[in-house]
Order: sequence, then C-alpha cells, then structure tokens
Amino acid sequence: MDTQGSLISWDNVTQRTTQKPKRTGYALHKLDFRVVTQPGEPLFALQVLPTFSRLATHWASTRTVFIEHGGRKNTLLRMPIGHTKHSDGQWMPYAHDYAAEVLEACGMDFTAWPTNDDLAALRGQMRALVPAPVPHVLGKGVGTRFNKILADHINGTFKRPKIIQVSFEPTDVELTRPTKGAVARADLDHALAATGSDTVRIIALYNDGTTRKRMTEALAAYTSTPERPLDCGDHQDHRLSQRLVVRFHRLRALDHAKQVDRVGELDFLDQLQDDAVNGAWVETIWNPGSDRHRPAPSAPHRCPR
Repeated sequence: MDTQGSLISWDNVTQRTTQKPKRTGYALHKLDFRVVTQPGEPLFALQVLPTFSRLATHWASTRTVFIEHGGRKNTLLRMPIGHTKHSDGQWMPYAHDYAAEVLEACGMDFTAWPTNDDLAALRGQMRALVPAPVPHVLGKGVGTRFNKILADHINGTFKRPKIIQVSFEPTDVELTRPTKGAVARADLDHALAATGSDTVRIIALYNDGTTRKRMTEALAAYTSTPERPLDCGDHQDHRLSQRLVVRFHRLRALDHAKQVDRVGELDFLDQLQDDAVNGAWVETIWNPGSDRHRPAPSAPHRCPR
C-alpha cells in the first residue's frame, strides 16, 4: 500500500520536430500511481497522474537518468548523476552518492558512458532527463486528448471481471493520532520510550536564582506533586518519573558579556558516562520583578540548546 511506482513508455518515445528553429524533442510518457485511503472506508482509490519526462539529447546540465536494469527490461532505475571535466575539456557524467552503490549492487558498470550522439539517437541503456525548467519543443506535459484516452482506458479496464476491488476487514489494531500541546504526565514515560533508553535526563543550566525557581515550577507538572516546585539541589539527578530525571547546574558564564572558556565551563558533562539520553534546557536572566533585565524587559531572552 505504501509502494510508489510509475509506468513509462520506454519503447514508445514521443517525438516532435520544429522547423524554425530546427529542433527535435523527445519525451517518455509516464503514469504515476498513488493509493488513496480514507478512515472508515473499506475500499481504496487509485489515483493515476499522467505526465511525461522530457529527454535530453546531450549531457550538459543534466542531473537525472533512467537506466534500463540489465536483462529485466520491465524495471528501470531512476538515478542522480554528476559531471566531471576531462583533460580534453569535455564534460562527462558519473554516478555519485548512493547511485554508485546501487549500480554496483545491480552489477552494472558504466565505465564507458553513452556519448551525446548516443543520447540524441536514443541508443544504449540510459536516457537523460531535461533539467527543469527549460524551454522544450514538447512543452511541459500531456494534453487534454491524452487525458481523455487514458480515462476511457481506465474505465474500460476496471469493468473487466479479472480486476477485483480489494476490501478490508476491521481488526483490533488501532493507530493513535498525533497529540498536540504539552504531553500529559500520564503519557510521559510512554512517549519517552521512543528514545530507546530507560532514562532521559534534562540538564537545566541557569545563573539567576529567579530563573531556577521558574524552571522548577515548570517541571513540577511532571511530578506526583504538581502543586509544589521541585525540592532538589544542583549537580545530582532528581527523578521526575520512571524515565525522566533532571539535573540543575549553575553556569555563571551564561550571562557574561565577555568571552569565556566554554569548554572549561562544560567539563562537568564528562561525568555523565551512563546510557541516559541527555538534553539541555538553557536560559539566561529573566526576572520581571527586578531591574536586572538583560535584554529588555519586554520579552524573555532564551537560549535553547
């Protein structure tokens, strides 16, 4: 159901030639398929998008090619390509990134890539695609007539008895929908299980005492006593739930205007050698009841990490 594929007219290339200027353009018709389902609907819809891929008659500026997959002529590879300049000044393509690994796994070695003449004559296992958007004698897509013929063909095909619509039977498996807003305390440990670790640690970095107090009040919502701020010291783990712990650390360099030794200030992190997943909560001064605002009192200045 989640597979994407296309039908391509590899052996039936569309061609058009103009006289002024004298140009010939080629393209492959392409049908893209997508399965569409709706919640509560036992049947599915098959969306067919008709378009075509314009073919380049030279390697200049091309970035993608269709490759005929060896003896399996019913399967095509769509791969990215790069270009390199040879000593004779000619630009030649090559497979790069994952494309080179795919070709190697398929036992395909293109040490002698098709030339510009091969592309123009549609010879060989490769057909390069025109990099969009550029002018082309065949335009940008299929026309109304093609869409009408395709629609009639699809309607006629689905009336044949050998194509049977698939139906689905309900099961006990339910998919949960994404939640919005803050995670409730009852769901916290279940959500943190996705990290793959038994413990998730919040490293709360602060300098001003008022900032620390506000941070403890915010974390209290995830404890068994949400009406009371956390009662915990610095430099040690304080457990909020079965999976979540917090460790406060006063970092005076947070509010220093001059350059500081950040590596030295954070050397305490080397002590955390367990298997916990660590995340940092970093805040500078924000005290609405004081004249020590830095920056302006109109808004807090937070530095998340």
